[in-house]
Amino acid sequence: MVKNSKYIILFIVFCFGCLTSLVGQSKHLQIEYSLNLKLLNDVSSSTELVNTIIKNIKPYQDRLSYVLKLDENQSTFYGKSFLESDLNPQVASQLKLHSGFDEVYYQSSQDNYFIIQFTSRAFSGIVIKNKKIDFDWQISKSNQKIILGYKCFYAETSFEIGRDKYYIEAWFTPEINANLGPKNLRGLPGVILAFEENNKKYFEAKEISESKQSRVKIPEFKSTMTYNEFTNFLIKNYGVNED
Repeated sequence: MVKNSKYIILFIVFCFGCLTSLVGQSKHLQIEYSLNLKLLNDVSSSTELVNTIIKNIKPYQDRLSYVLKLDENQSTFYGKSFLESDLNPQVASQLKLHSGFDEVYYQSSQDNYFIIQFTSRAFSGIVIKNKKIDFDWQISKSNQKIILGYKCFYAETSFEIGRDKYYIEAWFTPEINANLGPKNLRGLPGVILAFEENNKKYFEAKEISESKQSRVKIPEFKSTMTYNEFTNFLIKNYGVNED
């Protein structure tokens, strides 16, 4: 009985190792992320209003899930449909707006640009096609965390695009050999399983599986604009300023 138990344990360990290896080597992955919206801590005239909105929508953030699909050379990142029929329309709208839910990202390792497609009614038909960003990642091997059983290392970077500034903190695992996404992020020696934008939005992987879709398809768009052109569009049509 003891001998048989030993073989059973070895078999389980072997199968688990095969599964881990399969995920690590898979060419078609799907990673699902949860989102934690954080209150703003900067001092500005609009901070109090935004924090009030975040407090109102935060109880519903668990409904939000984001999907990163990867193949050998391409990725897409988008919000997964969720139940909103029981929500106040204004709450549902604010939830999507402050979470970036209606933005679909595409990128390819073979192209020098990334794409953001807006699916909301307000920005329907608007597509940003912008030059890829060369991220200057600073990696810390001593800052680690375990996510879904994978050892992840900390990395940070900052960049400017258009009039906007971003500070990104990320946790990536070299155990999964992929470096495109989520969003337009790339360039780390492993897939990003968690990241935080400007201390406002924290995304963390909650499920990893093999994608049933054989290949990520990047649509052809007839009309696109750069990030700068989109910012100017917001200023002209909605009175959005640089702040």
